[in-house]
Amino acid sequence: MKIGLITDSVSHLPFEQALDLAQQLGLSSVEVATGNWSEAPHADLDALVSSEEARAEFIGKISSRGLALSALTANGNQLHPTSGKEQDQVVHDTIEVASGLGVPIVVLMSGLPGAHGDSSPNWVTTSWPPENLDILDYQWNLVAPSLRRH
Repeated sequence: MKIGLITDSVSHLPFEQALDLAQQLGLSSVEVATGNWSEAPHADLDALVSSEEARAEFIGKISSRGLALSALTANGNQLHPTSGKEQDQVVHDTIEVASGLGVPIVVLMSGLPGAHGDSSPNWVTTSWPPENLDILDYQWNLVAPSLRRH
């Protein structure tokens, strides 16, 4: 069995100390958050996107301790009616970095859109009353597909 550490759980530690802790505990991997709901204390996403040197340094710190990078995490709400585009950019940048690092897993939340014209996310949990069907149709057939990139 392989057990890892999501470094956000020790966000008060500098990255190197978080990695040292994982190594000292005999863990095999780490998962690092890149933004959105996390402050991403252990990853500079902009640098990782734009610099091969930054990616090499980042992965080197991990592998030098005998650890693997199991996943990158970009939890947030890319369907949010007001901040969704910014959160979606973090998701896509994280996927780009994961690809560049050979990391096969990016952890996300599904996202939650608003209803018609809402500025707050709206979670419809039932198809009743009947107007909820209109909200669900809007969320699933208009909002969610709008994030597709070709």
